[in-house]
Amino acid sequence: MFVCLYNYLCHNIVGSADYVRLIRLINASRDQIVSSRLSATYITSGSFGEGLELNGSDWDIMILRHEIVATDQSNLQEYHSARNVVSVETNDVKPGFVYLRVIKGNTKNARLFCRGAQGQVYLSSVDFKMFLLNKRQSIIHGPCTSDKNGAFDFAFCLHSKSWISTALQWVTRSNNSWPTNEVKQRVIAHGVMFVPIGQEGDLNEELKWRISFSLGEKILIFTFSHTQLLCYALMKILLKDVISKSPGCKDLLCSYFIKTILFWLSEELPTSVWKPDNLIPCFMSTHHDAVLGWLMLATLFYKHKQYYKALCALSYSLTKCTTEKLDFGGNITDVHRNLLRNKIFRKLKIIRTLRFLLLLPKSTDFEEKNNSIPDELNMYDNDFNPCSIIPPVTYLHFLTFLCHYRLYNIRNYQESLGDLRLTIEEDYFISDIAMKAAAYDCLGVAFQIIGDTEAAKEAFVKSTEIFPDQLINRSFQRLAILNSCID
Repeated sequence: MFVCLYNYLCHNIVGSADYVRLIRLINASRDQIVSSRLSATYITSGSFGEGLELNGSDWDIMILRHEIVATDQSNLQEYHSARNVVSVETNDVKPGFVYLRVIKGNTKNARLFCRGAQGQVYLSSVDFKMFLLNKRQSIIHGPCTSDKNGAFDFAFCLHSKSWISTALQWVTRSNNSWPTNEVKQRVIAHGVMFVPIGQEGDLNEELKWRISFSLGEKILIFTFSHTQLLCYALMKILLKDVISKSPGCKDLLCSYFIKTILFWLSEELPTSVWKPDNLIPCFMSTHHDAVLGWLMLATLFYKHKQYYKALCALSYSLTKCTTEKLDFGGNITDVHRNLLRNKIFRKLKIIRTLRFLLLLPKSTDFEEKNNSIPDELNMYDNDFNPCSIIPPVTYLHFLTFLCHYRLYNIRNYQESLGDLRLTIEEDYFISDIAMKAAAYDCLGVAFQIIGDTEAAKEAFVKSTEIFPDQLINRSFQRLAILNSCID
């Protein structure tokens, strides 16, 4: 059956491995010809640039402008005064974004999109895009300029030959077979790009640029086996034709998240797993891992005060919280058993095997003082950060409560609090005492937020009784703080 699906996708959806290679060759040839006629580098990107012809996809083009060079401080001496040079600055900016401070510049065009701030001159991402609008590309679409029909997206960007310091961890992160060290060096050698868009709502948003690793991502996609590419295509189809058509989920996710999930899985799984007779198990891996992604995405939206988007993500993830995807042990699916018969998996160490079996872990695992944890759960100011093991459905209802509370939806947050309490009392997807204690801790925090001190105290006491470890269980500290306030 698995091979039949593989053949169907090859013949009707994606094409064969040879066909994909042909598309990539045509793209590369066209890019080279167009670039030779421009004072810029023309790069076909997006799905088509990766070799996928999927229905409904637009044509994404990246154009690297050469008149402005981006670099870090250590390489400034390499550029003579005839060039416009900007220094990449990552201080006081959120991950994924930079400031581009003007170091050298002497052309009229460069001055048109510069702005002063704190005694320095910076490139404005907003002015840069406005400068590039024309009759054919008259619409601003994120970091791109687009035509009225939305058929073509042009992302004019700047390039740095240097690998950016904030991504150095990627170079040494994976010790597995993918990507190989040779591939990593190729990715690093292509440097990074900066596209003209800041983080919405940020201070000095118009002066910030988003880091783009599109060149490196394209190299990584090109190293995929055809089975990996088919899984990627299936995920994109699932996003476009299923998730995006669910109520409230349109434009909630982009295909970049899908790509990131597959990159992570490719680092974790042996390359020998990605073969035609494993297509469905491999795709199920990506699907299960994506469910956890919804909870983490909802947390990200919440922390950025995008409460309605967080609620949409939570609502969708709740529909995916099934026994098959959240339980462990006796509820392992036939898909998992099939894949685990593979000799490769029998050679994995027990922790990595368990990690794969869980796929969506039966707990939402946070580290204190981590950016992914809601501030309401974070209470430590020291360097000792115990781990929070929160049952996923418990966490889902807790985060739903927080969103409604921040939106002043009194009736809704009361209902969410009731759902949270019922989930704990019924042991819904709560499999051990540590998780039960963490669930009561969440309940206590929720009561504390609405000012019900007695109910909060009762929940914290239950947590300490269930799991009486003062070093790990945060409810002990919460109780101490409550009692000191009462005294």
